[in-house]
Amino acid sequence: MIEWIPFNRLINLQKVREEESEMRFMATWKDGIRIIKGEPVEYTRSRIGSCGVNLKILHGSQLSDFFIEKLTNYVELEGNIVYGVTKDMATNQYIMVVPDEFSYKRITSNGKCICCKHNNTSPAWCQSCDPWKTTQEWTSGNEEIDNFIIEIQIKAT
Repeated sequence: MIEWIPFNRLINLQKVREEESEMRFMATWKDGIRIIKGEPVEYTRSRIGSCGVNLKILHGSQLSDFFIEKLTNYVELEGNIVYGVTKDMATNQYIMVVPDEFSYKRITSNGKCICCKHNNTSPAWCQSCDPWKTTQEWTSGNEEIDNFIIEIQIKAT
């Protein structure tokens, strides 16, 4: 599920690489990935606790239209997962928060979603079904970015 992630919830940033079009950082997301615990009928929404993520910073991502276009293209590629979007207030760059390069894809060891029968994206989270089950009150401060996140959440179902 794509969500707004306040930048101050990301710590221990380390540059991994820089290419012509983007920079990648490793970071720790203090809140961690959303999960669901318990039986399908009675479950609790939770998080896994802090976890490693990658930050994908596109050159030119200060412009919300540019960022939304690039994020849309990235999300639509099969197998790409985006946990959320954040913004570095010091640089005004919008940033994709994505799984670290060595974890969380739809794999059989995460189990199958009981609703759609696809492999989960984490041990207790289905990228396709669970956004409908989660209600959140948030804002990035930019209506275009907020609307984009909501649109992607709806498309994921």
